[in-house]
Amino acid sequence: MSDTRRPRHQGLLAPLRLVPALAVALALFAPAGPALSKEATARGKKADITWLDEKGVKQQAAAREIVYGYYTRVYLNVPKNGKSYKDETHEHKGVSLAGDYLSFSTLDKIELAWKQDDTAGGATRLSVTVTKANGKVVEVAGSTLAGASHPSSPYIAFTVDGQPHKIELNPMADAGDRAGKPQLVSVVFTL
Repeated sequence: MSDTRRPRHQGLLAPLRLVPALAVALALFAPAGPALSKEATARGKKADITWLDEKGVKQQAAAREIVYGYYTRVYLNVPKNGKSYKDETHEHKGVSLAGDYLSFSTLDKIELAWKQDDTAGGATRLSVTVTKANGKVVEVAGSTLAGASHPSSPYIAFTVDGQPHKIELNPMADAGDRAGKPQLVSVVFTL
């Protein structure tokens, strides 16, 4: 006579076979509202960006896909295409200033202002004020931004309604070089 009973351990594991199917069903049919979406609530993903356009008129937009970009120059031992160097572009979801990297997810606000510099014979210099999420405020000279000394300016790039935008910071430029170019005023990160 044959035994048709299942071994005891198979009977206990049968409900566990349904777990993957339940996980898939929940993923497909669960609401995808802001409460469950990480992208919608993550700091550093969205910001209200304010800048002065080419005519000096204040503009503001709700931005996404925000990056800080800058250039570095690498010198070559053997010239290539008539150049003894090549420029590399770097883009990060944070800003490098005064030797520190600050992720946008740790910041509330970045403000940029041109201030009179008493030590440089009355010239203006870029001042960058960063407010961290914990409330700490740090102010540094724009010349400490990563890529500030490169001939091509560091920039903030972002999208507004899917359209890409890029504003050069020009931290080493004088007033004449900045004239007629957009100037970033602030980036206020929102949740």
